[in-house]
Amino acid sequence: MKNCWCCQLRTACLVFGYLLLVWRIGAIGNDCYSIVTEMGENSTYTYTTQELNELRDAFIKLGPMTKLISIDNHITFINLFLDICTVIVASLLIFGTLNRKSRFIIPSLVFFPLDTLVQIIFVFVLVANLGFLHPFTMFLSIKFILGISFNFFIWLCVFSYWQGIKEQLVDQEDGPGREKYTL
Repeated sequence: MKNCWCCQLRTACLVFGYLLLVWRIGAIGNDCYSIVTEMGENSTYTYTTQELNELRDAFIKLGPMTKLISIDNHITFINLFLDICTVIVASLLIFGTLNRKSRFIIPSLVFFPLDTLVQIIFVFVLVANLGFLHPFTMFLSIKFILGISFNFFIWLCVFSYWQGIKEQLVDQEDGPGREKYTL
């Protein structure tokens, strides 16, 4: 396979690499902002007794929301780590694609399935804690399912390109004067 939908595999890998790089750098900024904002809100304010009673009543009414906030905080830390890894992997993908070096493409082939697995786990955690029909669970599940779908198509494109590079390297090694032996 030399083409990926409407363009060559090499071009598609470069486009996906650059898009992932830009998207995940923005996500790193967003995750850092969320973490700093969350830490800043919890650090210095002291509540009066009346405010504590109002907050308790609000949390009783919004019980699932507190679970969602707690889950979202944990997911943000994991996403920050995955975003940093994706920036590194996307950079390696771009470098490997530009220089036609298969060893720099291999991290992408390993990372995208791991990222997909983490997103599937996120969906299961949300469903287990909030229920499948909770509006936030449905929204975030759709977001993660779209991410899983994109990861699959990107992985398929990268794998096809990597396989093409490996075949070219084997063909070059089997030049004139060298015979292939089969067992």
